[in-house]
Amino acid sequence: MGKSAAAEAIAATTRMPYVDLGTIRVGASTLTGELTKAVGEENYSSFMRALRAGEAALILDSSDEAQLRVGRDNYLAFLEDLAYLVRDAKPSQQIVMLGRRDSTETTLIALGDRGIQPPVYRIAPLSHRQASDLIDVTLDSGSERTGVHRQHAVPFGQFRDALFTDLANALEPGVASEGLDYWPEVEHFVGYPPVVVALAERLDGEDNPKAALEELNATPRSGLPQLRGTLLRGVVEKIMERERSKVRRRVSDALHIKPDDPIRNSFYDLDEQALRLLNMTGTVGLLIDHPAILEPVDRIKYDRLLKSFVLDHPFIFNGAFANSVFSDYVRAWAVSSSLSKVYAENRSKFFASLPKAGPFFTHFLHALTANASGVGTIPEDLVDDALHSYAMGAEAGTSTYVQRDERAVLFFRDDDRQGAGPSFSFEVTELSGILPLTSPIARTLVITDYGVLLRGISGSLDIGPNTHIIAEFVEIEATSFTAFSGPEEDASWNIISAREVKHDTDLNVRAVPSPSLAVSWDDPWHQWSEYVANLATDPRLPRRVSAQVVVCIRRVLSSFKASMVNDPSVSSEKMDRVIIGDNEIFKAAFEAMIALGVVAREGNLYRVSLDKLGGYGVSWATLRGDDAATVLRPLTYDIVARPELDPFKTAS
Repeated sequence: MGKSAAAEAIAATTRMPYVDLGTIRVGASTLTGELTKAVGEENYSSFMRALRAGEAALILDSSDEAQLRVGRDNYLAFLEDLAYLVRDAKPSQQIVMLGRRDSTETTLIALGDRGIQPPVYRIAPLSHRQASDLIDVTLDSGSERTGVHRQHAVPFGQFRDALFTDLANALEPGVASEGLDYWPEVEHFVGYPPVVVALAERLDGEDNPKAALEELNATPRSGLPQLRGTLLRGVVEKIMERERSKVRRRVSDALHIKPDDPIRNSFYDLDEQALRLLNMTGTVGLLIDHPAILEPVDRIKYDRLLKSFVLDHPFIFNGAFANSVFSDYVRAWAVSSSLSKVYAENRSKFFASLPKAGPFFTHFLHALTANASGVGTIPEDLVDDALHSYAMGAEAGTSTYVQRDERAVLFFRDDDRQGAGPSFSFEVTELSGILPLTSPIARTLVITDYGVLLRGISGSLDIGPNTHIIAEFVEIEATSFTAFSGPEEDASWNIISAREVKHDTDLNVRAVPSPSLAVSWDDPWHQWSEYVANLATDPRLPRRVSAQVVVCIRRVLSSFKASMVNDPSVSSEKMDRVIIGDNEIFKAAFEAMIALGVVAREGNLYRVSLDKLGGYGVSWATLRGDDAATVLRPLTYDIVARPELDPFKTAS
């Protein structure tokens, strides 16, 4: 983690010689020659006396790259030279070597055989202050806009901290709500030097940090999740590009490939890195033929050289992904890559051996697949993973899946009460006609002309709060089924409506609390009896349409915010784009509510008439209670009777 940055910082602090071993071909007597060049021939003897006495220091960086470049035997010869250099020296940690774990272990064994037992340290993540300093010195040395971060230090620092906050909230939503207390929770990523350098590059693009901060602050914070995948992808890929550049140079030198040979450009690109990382962490069925243009002899040597670097890739710690940001990116890459040999012959086994989807998988998948219109693509068999991933990263977010004819879409948004629009959406591909969903299922609306397969974990299937499944048929694979409501202040109820539902005859069903579940299909078994709701208020209206009308009414009414002086209101943009969207049944039901005077347009707002609702026996308390389906029945009856719903009615 930031070894070169640490080496340079130590050298600058101690004002002692710094040698980058990765830039030279180390071997016997190499160190003596490099030190002579570093301190000058006339100063060499006095420097060596001071070094042995513990009065001078020597910084040796990139032991891993040195070993990769010259091979193990030459590297061991170099260590023999080093051991001779410090023989009989006073041990005061005056020589500092930096390298990855593989080369460090080789170094420790070799020096131990020669009677030297140096202590080993692991570089910790940067603190907020250290990260800020690293950004400053990075811009000092490489900025195209020299001095902006120094000349306008206060607004620059405020903008920098705002980006830190956004990145922290992208990692852990809401973690950075108060001061810098969040840093320990996210330092493993935000305090990672390559991440900090990537942020420095982002900051280098701002001539006016004050204006940039004002623009950032003007952006609704609840809209941040739609940027999570793009923001984190940019950081992750900068780390991969940095690794690519370093490894490509070292491997090319080791294979004696000339600097102007175009074959260098094919080494260790982002695709190859992802493939090798997956292969190392246990994914099965991957055929790695990158780079395919190498001769067999060079290919064997290339693979051997790469093994050390992949083992100590910045994404890896102790043979596994260091955190879910890195594993989710690589997983999203694996399922979206167009490389012909990425997938195993058995796709299900390949998916099963991938790292488990974490809270960033859905965001990365969208960032990697989105078209010019901002719509991503996802195969049907990954929808369940995407739903669970989004739920992990958005505590109050909601998901919607809609399938009609041969087209399906999946979209996600923040909590409706925050007024957020859709965060991002996917076009669903490879449709089979049966959508598999695995427990737990929460804050999800599924509307499909086909089927839904609900699977329990270890026999238990949990749904809710706020889960509505409206399908042609539903199959339940579980021994127990439990529907949950939300907390009292956010109570919600769950619906399953279908033409047919299949399950084992001894399925155990319960709702917590009861009633927080409404079900509707023909001839339900006895265990569902207390939850059966007759959603069809018109015999000409198909059950699936009736269920959508009920869901629409409650979604519309619960979206309004209370007011002390006026009827509750909601922005027209939120209502039209988020609550109603492209659902034609929702549109018709909402138009019927307007025609009945329950809802009225007022400028850029919609208002709900409390007097009209009262006439239907609906209040805020009953609306947010668990038995909303029963409470809304009189209003639903009048809405269904309106001509706006006529296009969805069948002949009597």
